[in-house]
Amino acid sequence: MFATTTADRKGEVVTAVVKFTPNGKRTTFVPEVARGQPTGLAINRNGDLFVGVTSVDKFHPGDSIAKVSGNNRQRTVFAKELAAPSNLTCDNAGNLFVSQHQDTISKFTPDGKQSTLVTGIVTYNLACDSSGNLFVADFRGDAILKIDAN
Repeated sequence: MFATTTADRKGEVVTAVVKFTPNGKRTTFVPEVARGQPTGLAINRNGDLFVGVTSVDKFHPGDSIAKVSGNNRQRTVFAKELAAPSNLTCDNAGNLFVSQHQDTISKFTPDGKQSTLVTGIVTYNLACDSSGNLFVADFRGDAILKIDAN
């Protein structure tokens, strides 16, 4: 299991990824993913980690999604100039779904192309099933919505 945390390094807030083994042992998986507060975490079918990061230095948009991949845990910026990316989830096709600024759900293809999937839903959480359907916990509507994979 992976989780995100923050640390203050030389006066800056830094997002790190920690790993928990089944017996509860905690280790630092990536000590510094990006500067800013962590807002979400997802893992795709290839084992790449995506971490939503909200900047503490800039106003929105100025937030990003970092990608950590490979055995060497290479860090890259997957998407930038976002507005509070959170509630990250991946489908089996490698697409990444992200809620932004609480009322927009964006879809990122594996090559990083962004599109707006839906607006007007205050998202509490996102999840995908094995068929590629996206489930949205709609805070304002007090419902769970299903967005068909097609």
